[in-house]
Amino acid sequence: MLWRPLELFFGQTIFFWLVLLFVAPVLTMRLLSEERRSGTIEMLMTAPVTEKYDRLIAEGLLLQKRWGTPEDVGKAVAGLAKGYFQYSTGAVIEVGGGFSVLRL
Repeated sequence: MLWRPLELFFGQTIFFWLVLLFVAPVLTMRLLSEERRSGTIEMLMTAPVTEKYDRLIAEGLLLQKRWGTPEDVGKAVAGLAKGYFQYSTGAVIEVGGGFSVLRL
């Protein structure tokens, strides 16, 4: 089961670099391009570390004091697909409960 999280991690990393490589040509074709990044999402893949992350979330790992859900990611993707982010071309859409927000 260890290979599955690694496969997902490297798959997302490769996708990130492919987006960077092709974003400029895509923008010149006047197409929209965004990248979705999901954070701490409660699902089967994160089940083995649930206890650890429950503690970390309670201690302030995320600004929102809860796990993300697949529905949270789905709503962000649906918003992109419906064209609600017309002026966010080339943006990274972070769905992570505030994990990437810099704090002092």
